[in-house]
Amino acid sequence: MRRPRLVAPQLAGLAVLSLAVAGVLGFGLWGWSLYRTEVQAIANSNYSIAIPIGLLTSLYLAVVLARVVHEPQYAYYVQGRVQEAAFLGNYELIVKAAVAVGAVVLNSVLSGLSLPTGLFAWGAFLFAAASFIKDISGAWLRPVQREQYFFVDPSSNPEQASLATEAAISIQPPAIEVKLGSRRFSVPDDDWSLYAGSLMNLAVNRALQDPTSALSTVALTRADKRYELPEKLRGYREAALIHARAGGGLLYNEQKIRLSTDLETLLEKPGKPVKIQQTSYFDFICSNGLTRFLVAQRDTEPGNATDMFTYLRNSVTGRTVPLASSVLSNHLGGGTLAITRSGKLLASKQGRLSLVATGLLAPTGSGSFDWADQRGVNSLTALVVRGVERELLEECNYQPGDLLGTRVLGFARDLRRGGKPDFYAVTLVEGEPSVGRTEVGFIDQHESFDLDATSAPALVARLTQIAEDVKGRSSTALVANLHMLIHAAPDIHDSICEHVIG
Repeated sequence: MRRPRLVAPQLAGLAVLSLAVAGVLGFGLWGWSLYRTEVQAIANSNYSIAIPIGLLTSLYLAVVLARVVHEPQYAYYVQGRVQEAAFLGNYELIVKAAVAVGAVVLNSVLSGLSLPTGLFAWGAFLFAAASFIKDISGAWLRPVQREQYFFVDPSSNPEQASLATEAAISIQPPAIEVKLGSRRFSVPDDDWSLYAGSLMNLAVNRALQDPTSALSTVALTRADKRYELPEKLRGYREAALIHARAGGGLLYNEQKIRLSTDLETLLEKPGKPVKIQQTSYFDFICSNGLTRFLVAQRDTEPGNATDMFTYLRNSVTGRTVPLASSVLSNHLGGGTLAITRSGKLLASKQGRLSLVATGLLAPTGSGSFDWADQRGVNSLTALVVRGVERELLEECNYQPGDLLGTRVLGFARDLRRGGKPDFYAVTLVEGEPSVGRTEVGFIDQHESFDLDATSAPALVARLTQIAEDVKGRSSTALVANLHMLIHAAPDIHDSICEHVIG
């Protein structure tokens, strides 16, 4: 996963903290040089508590600033909090810091009022700084049940599924009925399959594996306007972000790529471009991220919760809502499995700071595609290769020269994440991976599996055994990626064997 660079406008958090610390130091120096007598008077009065509190506040802000500069993960957290305030249109965080600095400035301008103005400035500073610290530190976090909304996942809490009244679904022939937990789907024909929570189209995947197919070389077209959350989802924004952050992972916003074209339709209309649109990770949390939940207000009576799954599944046909007509963010992502020349297949164990699949094995490089990935790219396959290779470079600390080639394996929609579109691939690499400084906490370690394969049939058998061995500790993405590699075209298996045998 790409970590955000400290560039404008994401430097807002660092700038706010810097201003706060500068204000504290400036106020202290000014007060000592011009108001030494008054300060001594305060120290001998009932207001003396202001001095140690102010010093402790200054020290805390200095520590926060130092952590931002020297600890990338904490910088991501501060950025995320400021981004969240902007996303929700809640600028209290910035206003509080401004009030703290403004109080110092006011005291300087109105210095003729001496002690009364000083006490006012102290009061304003302490109140604003304390509120700012409370927000930044995350001390305000409360259990989600105490918020306006709470969330229930029927697949993990079947006994609570009665909170919502399931809409009747008429499975239209010749559809095939499949299940995801307590949820039912229908798929149109045998080209479709639901494997471990991922909806796949076999014809689409066969076309993507062929570099010369019309689907692999299809052009991209970019929407003029960025994606906006529909009005009916905007009311859940704050609760959705709190719920996502309550899991313990780092939550911050980045610009992503929304896919609004259904790839299977391109098989029938070659030459039709793939439509992409700018969206953001917060938009995903507040749309796709809600679909597996029953969302209810506090003290909701049974049967009155909102089943957010209706945004993913058509209540009449039972089929997944197409990307072309979906109101969800649907940002692109995916992963790639790296295979070394020494004959090892690599997987990455997700760390505690990861929002997805914490503690589980994932593809070697996996995550969401950034909006920057589409710059200068003109075809679908080129976009996928750029996205998964960037993730691989970042998460395994590889250099571009270590990557020897990537083949796209297929496409799937992750139904546990609102039908999110994901691409999967395999990449041949040189050397062994490592965990870079900025990935600490996001990636715990890399695990390797010996392929011990000198032929394509032996490779398939070994991959099947690996998939079985890691069952129970694999993310949905790794399961899908391994499944697609096992069922890849013969020439892909041959190229892997050549790479390993040398």
